[in-house]
Amino acid sequence: MSERLKAMATSLKLCILAVLGVTAGMAAPMCTAETYNNYAASGFSCSLGAETFSNFSALGFTNSIGVPVLSSTQLLVTPTTVGNSDTLAFSYETTTGAPLIISLTDGDQVFGMVLSYQTIASTSLSSIQMASSFGNTAPGSVSALKQAESTSAIFASGVTDNGVSNVSGTYLGPVTAVTGGTVAFNVQDTLSFQAQSGSVTDSGFANTFVTMSRVPEPPANILIGGGLLLISSLVRRVSRNKSLKV
Repeated sequence: MSERLKAMATSLKLCILAVLGVTAGMAAPMCTAETYNNYAASGFSCSLGAETFSNFSALGFTNSIGVPVLSSTQLLVTPTTVGNSDTLAFSYETTTGAPLIISLTDGDQVFGMVLSYQTIASTSLSSIQMASSFGNTAPGSVSALKQAESTSAIFASGVTDNGVSNVSGTYLGPVTAVTGGTVAFNVQDTLSFQAQSGSVTDSGFANTFVTMSRVPEPPANILIGGGLLLISSLVRRVSRNKSLKV
């Protein structure tokens, strides 16, 4: 093989590696069921459907005396995606990994927790929704609020006890339409349970994001397509030179 052909072959290999590197680096690893300490690790990000989630904050608590807080290893994050709907479900665990129910029965007991993270979608969000799995006897109260803030607006979906007793179950907040064509959001979940003279139990909550469509990102198409065209061109040039040498 001539020096020119060797150089062209080397260029071809480098081009292939570059294209593979670009496509591999463009997507975060898939979100999997993990305890919150893994999601909150420095530099962590993961993808689910059309969303990429990152920058999970430390858990914050405003609990009354005697009501324990949860460690980040006691909050399990379970991702699911169905069609254009992507959900992060949060449930509580004991230190040994068994399901845990937060239970408030004393009038002075208050449990409050807040967490936040960022999401960037490959296409505009259509709506968001909060869900909470709880039970209460009035006036024991529940508030589970999700806010998604873009650079121009704040969209919220919340679940409450509505001032009445509720049997244990999963209750859905409103499906809140997202407008403005934005794809990047700071998300904050704020939970507040108060026994007052009643009681409250809670086993978890969930954040759902619905996107407009599922399409590959334009930059990915451009980079991959351009790389493949360059590879094809180099292959033709190498083949042509080989045929001329015969």
